[in-house]
Amino acid sequence: MHLRYFGRGHTDNDIVVHVPDAGVIFAGDLVEEGAPPAFDDGYPLDWPGTLTAMLADLPEPVIVPGHGAVVDRAFVTAQLGELATTADLARRAHVEGLRDLISQIPYPQALERAFLQLDEVG
Repeated sequence: MHLRYFGRGHTDNDIVVHVPDAGVIFAGDLVEEGAPPAFDDGYPLDWPGTLTAMLADLPEPVIVPGHGAVVDRAFVTAQLGELATTADLARRAHVEGLRDLISQIPYPQALERAFLQLDEVG
């Protein structure tokens, strides 16, 4: 059994337990199944790189997430894709000033429905 640190993700101290003899990675909250990842104290810009490093360094097929059912590498790869998309879009929104614009909207929760209406018009 080995304790490994690949970087920040869900928190700044996400430790992975690697059990090569059993072919298992205990990923903790770096991987979450059954609900979206929690970002309350997270590092969404670092998280994709941390998961990428974990997957590149540890070949085991079975991954135990911090929450939910045991998953495989395909699940983690898919979640990594979603986290990478989130990080990329957050960077774009920040650079393009969208955060400032969104903060001026009195009812930001209406954005999803407004976008649906705009999609119908287009």
